[in-house]
Amino acid sequence: MAYNQSLMSQNRGLGPWDDPNILDELYNGEGLSIRQIAYEHFNGDVSHEHIRRLLHKFELIDLNASPQQRHLRLLEAEANVDLTRRHQNVNR
Repeated sequence: MAYNQSLMSQNRGLGPWDDPNILDELYNGEGLSIRQIAYEHFNGDVSHEHIRRLLHKFELIDLNASPQQRHLRLLEAEANVDLTRRHQNVNR
């Protein structure tokens, strides 16, 4: 899904990356990395540092979650199951 640059003019100079709903969908919904959001989805029109700051500002990023935990949460959401408990039992 590519963004529409005309949205910038509609939002008084704000880019679509300034919309917490869009960032939430891309980062938490689709599981894109911060760099993928900045450089692939928004074609490099915004830096990954700015995306990271916005994710923190909008409280969309879990600072304590490892990439593996985030991946498990995405799989859980898709499958509608709790994989964390299963994953912990396997490692015992």
